Amino acid sequence: MTDLTTGQLSTFITYSTQILSSLMMISMVIMMMTIASASAKRIYEVLIEKPSIKDAPSNLAIVGRYVLSAEIWPLFKETPLGAGGEIQLTDTMRLLLRHADIQAYAMKGVSHDCGRKLGYAETFVDYALQHPAIKDEFLQFLKDKVKELEASTEEAKA
Repeated sequence: MTDLTTGQLSTFITYSTQILSSLMMISMVIMMMTIASASAKRIYEVLIEKPSIKDAPSNLAIVGRYVLSAEIWPLFKETPLGAGGEIQLTDTMRLLLRHADIQAYAMKGVSHDCGRKLGYAETFVDYALQHPAIKDEFLQFLKDKVKELEASTEEAKA
């Protein structure tokens, strides 16, 4: 195994920080609309801010950045307080859907809730296990850590 250079480590930290920063900014779970069909009919699901699993109308969520038209700004004045007693962008987007199309890209992949400590840790582990420069060493670190924890658990039982 090769050691990481300072530059490689710096690059990894930079990319990790950018990815995690983006995920943390959009850690809210909100239901996503589907894109307009080819016949220009607007088809979308109800946008719900942080629904419970039983109330979620689908398994889709918004996990990215937004590019919204200027039409959204006046709608904030009409938006009632939503989840957490705050004005929610999701609710304002639902108002925008009354008279404008919103397009979405349905990505494939894994999304972690970086608003939770476990979700943040899961994101870091998944990213590190995919990174070609550190994945082998990181996997070995995890295996060693599991062995260490198992050994300390066995000692505690004895």
